Amino acid sequence: TRERNDVVINAVLGLADPLVKGTVTPDCYIIHTDPQADSFHLLERHLVSKRGEPTGTLPDTPMPDPDLQQPSLTDEEAFALASLTKQIERAMNHAVDVEWAIDERGIWILQARSIPETAAPPALGALTDATCAWSRANFKETLPEQPSPVGLSFLRQFMETNILQPYLQLGCSIPSGLSSVRTILGRPYINVTLFQSFMAQLGGDPALVTEQMGGNAPAPPAVKRLPWWALLRAGLMMEWKIRQAARRAPRWFAEMKRMAETYKDSATDSVSPAELLSRLDQLGKQLSSHDLTFAIVAGVSQGFSALQRLLERRVGKNWRPLLNGALQGSGTVVSARQIVRLAEYAAIAKEEPAAVEFFFTDPWEPQQFRDALAGTRFLDAFDGYLTEYGHRAVGESDVMSPRFSEDPQYVLGMIREQVIAPPLLSMRDVRRRQANARGQSLQRIRTAIGWRYHERVYLNWWHRRLSRFLALREANRHHLMYFTAAVRHLLLLLGRQFTSCGVLNRQDD
Repeated sequence: TRERNDVVINAVLGLADPLVKGTVTPDCYIIHTDPQADSFHLLERHLVSKRGEPTGTLPDTPMPDPDLQQPSLTDEEAFALASLTKQIERAMNHAVDVEWAIDERGIWILQARSIPETAAPPALGALTDATCAWSRANFKETLPEQPSPVGLSFLRQFMETNILQPYLQLGCSIPSGLSSVRTILGRPYINVTLFQSFMAQLGGDPALVTEQMGGNAPAPPAVKRLPWWALLRAGLMMEWKIRQAARRAPRWFAEMKRMAETYKDSATDSVSPAELLSRLDQLGKQLSSHDLTFAIVAGVSQGFSALQRLLERRVGKNWRPLLNGALQGSGTVVSARQIVRLAEYAAIAKEEPAAVEFFFTDPWEPQQFRDALAGTRFLDAFDGYLTEYGHRAVGESDVMSPRFSEDPQYVLGMIREQVIAPPLLSMRDVRRRQANARGQSLQRIRTAIGWRYHERVYLNWWHRRLSRFLALREANRHHLMYFTAAVRHLLLLLGRQFTSCGVLNRQDD
């Protein structure tokens, strides 16, 4: 995998001769080691059928059918092999390729030889899912710890249609069989290496991929940059998409909001399952043809790249913290308003005895909030919050995550925390600190630029543009959840019909 702390193990049952001759496919285990904690974690386990092939030199004993799918190694044996391999690596002071065998007495080390660590990264066409770096840092913010199967299905379809296709339109290539998202132990991971390759093909800095996705930056694959004429075409096409996104965003956001309201209010209980599925397809086509996610994220990436070039030249290696400071508070218009509302509701609750009693009651019963708060100003205000933000949720990118309008207990819990133990800083103080940090960082950058007036103009223009697209990125996510809420509504109607006729046991199955 070219990751220093990974150990890859290939294993077969019986003697190694068929493996050496290439007549059988081995089981493959990828173990991640943590040298600090001396711990091991199984990243991947790929098992194959054990139906053997005659080798011509050794007798081949067929296995009973029930045993054909059993693993060659237990997890404990794989961890023990990984530990031994790391010990040998430390003894030889070099990465190693180890041959081994296991019998009833334990593990035997047969041979170890050095692996050159200066080997060039694999070419793009040589990449496979097993040799790419994967991260779930980008998904942990918006998906549950373990998403639903239908949520994973939507995620894969969205990535393939709305993210990968635009890269192909720009002229980028994707090796056959390489996927953008994988599900490992029920959790989705994004292919960092693949998106690094896109950035490299387009002449950008692959390190920016992990700037936006999170996680650590592995070595990017060996990728040929597109020829100059293809880069020019891609650049013009990308700039057109970015400008179109900024212009079309308000209209598209309003359309997504109407989507959710239309399906929520329409009488769809009597609609047949076939019609419900047809409406789901229509929603999917509408999203695919109008979605602005790729262009908006490209606008953010373009802004980071443009400012990186300037800051690396004038500030040096420490440009990232300075740029982060200069962007404090940018792109948080939607979330900031959402948080400010909760602080305001906590203040209202403190002024009403019924609300104070409700939030301080122990044990707390949030599901009784409507009865406990009936007739209060707080309940009226909170209903207004649910009207505006009820389509959001915890793990909201999964269509099976209940929306706040369905289950407001999480939001009520956040208000309760502020009623019982108010935050040390008010939102006004937080915004003031962000503004101070932003102003100080921008002043440091301008000081580093000095008298170069043209670079000051460049800085101001790109800073405004990047701030705008950061805000658009958050607004896009907010409005995409209207689409998700509409899909969820149709799916639950479908589930209700299937439950009533005995096809499903529960509506959300």
